[in-house]
Amino acid sequence: MATDTALLIVDVQVGLFERSVIEARDLLERIRDLIADARAARIPVIYVQHCGSSHGHTLHPDRPGWQIHPAIAPQPGDVIIEKRFLDAFKQTELRRELDARGIRRLIVTGLQTEMGVDATCRSAQRLGYEVMLVTDQRLAFDAETVSARGLVEREMALIREGYGKVTYPAHTTFSLS
Repeated sequence: MATDTALLIVDVQVGLFERSVIEARDLLERIRDLIADARAARIPVIYVQHCGSSHGHTLHPDRPGWQIHPAIAPQPGDVIIEKRFLDAFKQTELRRELDARGIRRLIVTGLQTEMGVDATCRSAQRLGYEVMLVTDQRLAFDAETVSARGLVEREMALIREGYGKVTYPAHTTFSLS
C-alpha cells in the first residue's frame, strides 16, 4: 500500500461530455478501472469538481452538467474538492487535505489535459508533490488549430520534460517508483 499516494480525478463532469469526447465510454471505463485499482491498493481517491462562475456556464453548480460523471461517481469516504480556477490548488482545500493525509505523491487524470489537469500538475510540482499524469489522446478536445491528440502530446512532452512522469492507463502503477 502506498500510504503517501492519492489518485486525483480532475473535472470529469457531465457537462464536459456534452461536447464530443473521443470514445467517451472507453475513456470512462479506463478512469473507472484506475479508480478501482486505487481503491484496491487503499489509495485515497480525490475528485476535483470545477464550478463555472456564470450561471450559463456548463459547469455552474446550478446546472446538471456540474455533476461528477455517474460512471465514476464518488463513494462514501472519497474527497470532493470544488474549484473555481483551472488550478485545483488555487483557493481550495486541496493542499490542506493532502497534507492532513500525508500525501506526497499524486497520480492525476481527468479532463482536460491542457487546462485544469495541466494547471493542477504544475502547481503540485511547485508545491513539492511528486506527480504522475495518466493520460491518453481522449482527455482533450479538438481545438481550432490543433487536434486533441496534438494537444495531449504537447502537454505530455512538457510534463515529461519539466515536472512529472507520464504514463498511459494500462501502464499505471500505484508505487510511482
